[in-house]
Amino acid sequence: MRAAILHPGAAAALALAALATGAPAAAQAPRTVAVLAFETHDSFGDEAAAAERLRKQIPALLAAELNGQPGVQAVDASADGEAATGHLDAARAAQAARRARARYAVTGSFVDRFGRFRL
Repeated sequence: MRAAILHPGAAAALALAALATGAPAAAQAPRTVAVLAFETHDSFGDEAAAAERLRKQIPALLAAELNGQPGVQAVDASADGEAATGHLDAARAAQAARRARARYAVTGSFVDRFGRFRL
Protein backbone atom coordinates (compact mmCIF):
# COMPACT_ATOMS: atom_id res chain seq x y z
CA MET A 1 0.00 0.00 0.00
CA ARG A 2 1.42 3.38 -0.99
CA ALA A 3 1.31 6.35 1.32
CA ALA A 4 -0.51 9.40 0.05
CA ILE A 5 1.09 12.83 0.00
CA LEU A 6 -0.83 15.07 2.37
CA HIS A 7 -0.88 18.82 2.70
CA PRO A 8 0.44 19.84 6.17
CA GLY A 9 -3.04 20.84 7.30
CA ALA A 10 -4.64 17.70 5.89
CA ALA A 11 -3.64 15.55 8.86
CA ALA A 12 -5.38 17.96 11.23
CA ALA A 13 -8.45 18.05 8.98
CA LEU A 14 -8.59 14.26 8.86
CA ALA A 15 -8.26 14.02 12.64
CA LEU A 16 -11.05 16.57 13.12
CA ALA A 17 -13.31 14.79 10.64
CA ALA A 18 -12.86 11.57 12.59
CA LEU A 19 -13.95 13.35 15.78
CA ALA A 20 -16.97 15.17 14.33
CA THR A 21 -20.50 14.32 15.41
CA GLY A 22 -23.89 15.91 14.82
CA ALA A 23 -24.17 17.56 18.28
CA PRO A 24 -22.83 21.09 18.82
CA ALA A 25 -19.32 21.22 20.27
CA ALA A 26 -20.38 23.59 23.05
CA ALA A 27 -22.81 20.98 24.43
CA GLN A 28 -20.12 18.30 24.67
CA ALA A 29 -17.06 17.84 26.82
CA PRO A 30 -13.93 18.39 24.74
CA ARG A 31 -12.60 15.33 22.97
CA THR A 32 -9.07 14.62 24.12
CA VAL A 33 -6.57 13.56 21.47
CA ALA A 34 -3.06 12.28 22.20
CA VAL A 35 -0.70 13.28 19.40
CA LEU A 36 2.07 10.68 19.44
CA ALA A 37 5.54 10.66 17.93
CA PHE A 38 5.81 10.29 14.17
CA GLU A 39 8.15 7.71 12.69
CA THR A 40 10.69 8.44 10.01
CA HIS A 41 11.18 5.79 7.33
CA ASP A 42 14.48 5.87 5.48
CA SER A 43 14.84 9.62 5.26
CA PHE A 44 17.64 10.61 2.89
CA GLY A 45 19.24 13.95 2.27
CA ASP A 46 21.67 16.42 3.72
CA GLU A 47 21.08 15.89 7.42
CA ALA A 48 19.80 12.95 9.40
CA ALA A 49 19.41 15.37 12.33
CA ALA A 50 16.75 17.25 10.38
CA ALA A 51 14.61 14.10 10.29
CA GLU A 52 14.92 13.77 14.06
CA ARG A 53 13.84 17.39 14.54
CA LEU A 54 10.83 16.84 12.27
CA ARG A 55 9.92 13.69 14.20
CA LYS A 56 9.52 15.89 17.28
CA GLN A 57 8.11 19.01 15.62
CA ILE A 58 5.30 17.43 13.60
CA PRO A 59 3.38 16.24 16.70
CA ALA A 60 3.83 19.60 18.41
CA LEU A 61 2.50 21.48 15.35
CA LEU A 62 -0.39 19.06 14.91
CA ALA A 63 -1.33 19.35 18.60
CA ALA A 64 -1.27 23.15 18.37
CA GLU A 65 -3.49 23.04 15.26
CA LEU A 66 -5.96 20.67 16.91
CA ASN A 67 -6.09 22.80 20.08
CA GLY A 68 -7.30 25.69 17.94
CA GLN A 69 -10.42 23.73 17.01
CA PRO A 70 -13.59 23.96 19.12
CA GLY A 71 -14.42 20.86 21.13
CA VAL A 72 -10.93 19.34 20.85
CA GLN A 73 -8.20 19.22 23.45
CA ALA A 74 -4.93 17.86 22.09
CA VAL A 75 -2.08 16.58 24.21
CA ASP A 76 1.41 16.33 22.73
CA ALA A 77 2.34 12.86 23.97
CA SER A 78 5.30 12.47 21.61
CA ALA A 79 7.71 12.53 24.57
CA ASP A 80 6.01 9.47 26.13
CA GLY A 81 8.95 7.17 26.83
CA GLU A 82 7.39 3.95 25.54
CA ALA A 83 5.62 5.52 22.57
CA ALA A 84 8.61 7.60 21.45
CA THR A 85 10.81 4.61 20.64
CA GLY A 86 10.28 1.93 18.03
CA HIS A 87 7.30 1.14 15.86
CA LEU A 88 3.89 2.14 17.20
CA ASP A 89 1.22 -0.42 16.43
CA ALA A 90 -2.44 0.14 17.31
CA ALA A 91 -2.14 -1.48 20.75
CA ARG A 92 0.88 0.64 21.79
CA ALA A 93 -0.81 3.78 20.46
CA ALA A 94 -3.94 3.00 22.50
CA GLN A 95 -1.84 2.43 25.63
CA ALA A 96 -0.02 5.74 25.11
CA ALA A 97 -3.37 7.53 24.65
CA ARG A 98 -4.66 6.04 27.90
CA ARG A 99 -1.51 7.16 29.74
CA ALA A 100 -2.16 10.68 28.41
CA ARG A 101 -5.82 10.36 29.52
CA ALA A 102 -6.97 10.76 25.92
CA ARG A 103 -9.72 8.92 24.11
CA TYR A 104 -8.12 9.22 20.68
CA ALA A 105 -4.57 8.86 19.37
CA VAL A 106 -2.99 10.35 16.25
CA THR A 107 0.33 9.14 14.91
CA GLY A 108 1.97 8.71 11.54
CA SER A 109 5.16 8.52 9.62
CA PHE A 110 7.10 10.53 7.09
CA VAL A 111 9.82 10.10 4.51
CA ASP A 112 12.14 12.80 3.22
CA ARG A 113 13.90 11.66 0.05
CA PHE A 114 16.19 14.47 -0.99
CA GLY A 115 13.58 17.16 -0.48
CA ARG A 116 10.50 15.16 -1.55
CA PHE A 117 8.53 15.00 1.67
CA ARG A 118 5.77 12.42 2.21
CA LEU A 119 3.59 12.41 5.33
